[in-house]
Formats: sequence, structure tokens, C-alpha cells
Amino acid sequence: MNAEHLNRKRRHWMTALWVSFTACIALVTAMVAVPFKPPTAYPFIKVDHPIDVMNDHSGRWFYYQADTGQGSAPVLAAAVRKELLPQGFTEDTANKPWFRFVKGAREVIVCNHDEIAANHTSLISAVVFHGWRAGTPQGQQWAVLWVHEPGRDAAGVAAFMAKKLVYRW
Repeated sequence: MNAEHLNRKRRHWMTALWVSFTACIALVTAMVAVPFKPPTAYPFIKVDHPIDVMNDHSGRWFYYQADTGQGSAPVLAAAVRKELLPQGFTEDTANKPWFRFVKGAREVIVCNHDEIAANHTSLISAVVFHGWRAGTPQGQQWAVLWVHEPGRDAAGVAAFMAKKLVYRW
């Protein structure tokens, strides 16, 4: 009787493990299968997905590598300015050499890669700051776009991280 009881208990645990494993695989598959769309699609963003997405204290940052055909940061900023100013964004010139456009909690930053950095505070959160990280080559004309949208989304950022891992973005 004791051996039969242990076998029954072992079967329950094995069933629970298989159900959990199957649920995890289904969850990851669903996260990868659902297309990732940032909340705001700007026409000046020519790539199909951001390089990175992270939460901060008030929302999410989307980090994009600018298409090399879009030119240097000042050239890209001119295109961004032409598009965003009519939409009610204002240009904040206090953070030069950044080109920063603000509309309420929304923000678009155009700058060179070595002029901005993110300090990750967790797997899905970071603090974006004006400056450079040690080891980053300085003085390169490598335009990047940072888009800030209000509202944190831990599940969305985690889903992006899973897609990034699977698709090797």
C-alpha cells in the first residue's frame, strides 16, 4: 500500500510538471507569435522593430538604430522636426547636442549613439541619461532615435525581450 501511494503521488507530481512545462512553452510561443508594435508609429522610423525597449519611472523607452540612409543626427533631426512640430511637439534645446521633441509625456530624442546611455536597474527597467558609457567609442556620427511613451508595461517589455532573444534582434 505504501509503494502504491508513493507511485500515485509521483504520477500527480509528474502530471503537474508536464502541465506547467506545456503552459510555459505555450506562453513563450504566444509572446513570440504576437507581432510587436510600439504604441506610436512615426513615419521617420524606417525599421520594423526597436533595438531595445525598457520601462522607466513614468513610461517606456523605445531605442531605434536610424537607417544609415537617413544621414547624421542633424539631418535626421530636420526630418523629425518637420514631422513632429505640426503635430504639436515642441523642440527643447536645453540638452544640446541632443535634438529633443516633447509633447506632454511623449518625447523623441535624436542624437548620436555616444551622447546617450541607459543604466539598467532590472531586466525590464532602466534610467536613460545624457552622457556616455565607458567603453563606447566617442565622436562617431551614428544617429539613434529614442522614443518615450507614457505608461509602464512590464508584460509588453518582457514579451519584447522574449522576441529579441528568439529572433536574435
